[in-house]
Amino acid sequence: MRVEPTGPRPLEGRTIVVTREAAQAQRFLQLLEAAGVRRVAAIGPATADALAEQGVRSDMVAGEYCAEGLVERLRAVMTSADRVLLPCTAQTRDVLVTELRRLGVHVEEVAAYTTRRAEAGTARLREALAAGSIDAVTFTSSSTAGNFAELFSEEERRAWLGRMTVASIGPITAATAAEYGMTTDVMPAEYTISALARALTDYFARVPRGGMPRSRRAREEPSEGAPTQGRGRGERS
Repeated sequence: MRVEPTGPRPLEGRTIVVTREAAQAQRFLQLLEAAGVRRVAAIGPATADALAEQGVRSDMVAGEYCAEGLVERLRAVMTSADRVLLPCTAQTRDVLVTELRRLGVHVEEVAAYTTRRAEAGTARLREALAAGSIDAVTFTSSSTAGNFAELFSEEERRAWLGRMTVASIGPITAATAAEYGMTTDVMPAEYTISALARALTDYFARVPRGGMPRSRRAREEPSEGAPTQGRGRGERS
């Protein structure tokens, strides 16, 4: 059943570029089953939900939805006798592997998927950016920010960056975007996809149509229980 929105629709008529790899839940499940898992830890609620759809219950979810947050949860329950299977992206940061190995845990790292630049449609995207018809670009991980930026020359990025909004899921992703000269305008307090969508919606609700992106970053006010430290919830490399 489709529910038609009844309230304001700040994103109506906006053109948004979404950069995110396809879900890999089924492959993740197969790897876990092949390893004979008992215990499953998820980096965030979206991952936990994807596992649940495949019949796998997460025993723990990181408090901060990032590798550092998951390490903190695992630190209290793991010993040198434990073995960990870590399906991950081929371009992931090595924080989780490094920290678990420091605890003496045996970690088997498996590249379950890889992110690649989407070459198809690049010409059309370049034309849209040059024409100023793109309102915002969203980055849900460091790899999406890097892959997007590398589709264009530095000169091209300088030409169109001031005319559109950059939205990043969290500070790790924003830092990668900044390496390519892309300053983040919108970043949610909780670093998840749904929170990023809300932050972008709220941002455009305050920006008049045809208005320029604001020079300062737009952030959601942290909700009760939301983290205020600088590392991202839900971020991936």
